[in-house]
Formats: sequence, structure tokens, C-alpha cells
Amino acid sequence: EESYFSEVLTQADAVIAYGSDAACAKIRKQIRPGQAYFEHGHKFSLGLVDEAYIDNFGEQQLAKAIARDTCVFNQQACIAPQVYCVVGPESLTESLAEKTAEALAEYEQKVPLGNLLQNDAATLQMKRATLQWQAALQDKPCFWQSTNSLAWTLTIQSQISSHQGGHRRYLSLISVPDL
Repeated sequence: EESYFSEVLTQADAVIAYGSDAACAKIRKQIRPGQAYFEHGHKFSLGLVDEAYIDNFGEQQLAKAIARDTCVFNQQACIAPQVYCVVGPESLTESLAEKTAEALAEYEQKVPLGNLLQNDAATLQMKRATLQWQAALQDKPCFWQSTNSLAWTLTIQSQISSHQGGHRRYLSLISVPDL
């Protein structure tokens, strides 16, 4: 397959690469001088909603849309947000998180996650264990997960973390008092 792919690259006038940074780097090494190359590597996407938008769209409908956007490509596409910033009081973020957790569970029933690589599953389990420990120290809900599977994870965080992405169907909501 690698030799076939390399042969196809030599015949192409232009190459458009989508994928992880590592996958794009591998393709980039094979581009010949003068060959047009367009790269769409790893991206980090986030959504932004405020109280007026939630009121206008409807909290339940928005939660379902967030679940769909999170799950449709298992967050392996740059258009799949990893974080939603919720502008307004913390209670708004908490309420949206509860509804989003319900919507994620509903979506999981219709479209299961599928198999994770063993290393990805182990990493996610460790991340979840850390989140559960942190949640236990809080006086309000800030962590939800699928039952008996790794199908989805939802957290309320205080800020975007440097290791936010990389997991399938792993979403954080961040409460932002105002802009």
C-alpha cells in the first residue's frame, strides 16, 4: 500500500493532505519540487454560546446539536469542537452540561463509538480516573461519562487544557462570566 501511495503522489500535480500532524509530515516528505501541496493538519475547534443564543435556540435542542457535533466524526475532524465556552452564569453551564450528557447518552444508543486502540482506551481511562478524583473534590457536578463504556466523556472545566483533544467524544464546557 505504501509503494502504491508513493506512486500516486509522483503522478499528482497537486496534493491535498488531511490528517494528524504526523500523517501530514509523512506526506510532505514525499512532495516533489514544484508540486502544489495543501495541508490541513491537526486543528482545535471550540464553540461559543451565550445565554441569549441558548434561550433562542432552546437548551434541549442545543444540547442535541452539541452531542451530534461532538460525535458525528468522533472528534477526528477539525469541525468537531472539543470545548464549548458558555458565556453567562455558572448555573447556565451546569444546566447545559446536564442536558448535553443526556443527549450524548441518547446519541450513543443510535451511533455507538466503535473500537478504540488499546493505547487510546488506556489513556482515556487514566484521564477519566483523574477527572473523577477532581470531581469528587467539587461541591457541584462537573463530570459525566457513558455507563459501562468509553463512548463519551463530558466535563466542566475552568480553562482550556493543553491536552484537551486527542480523545474520541471527549468534551468540556467552560463557564465564561462575560466577554
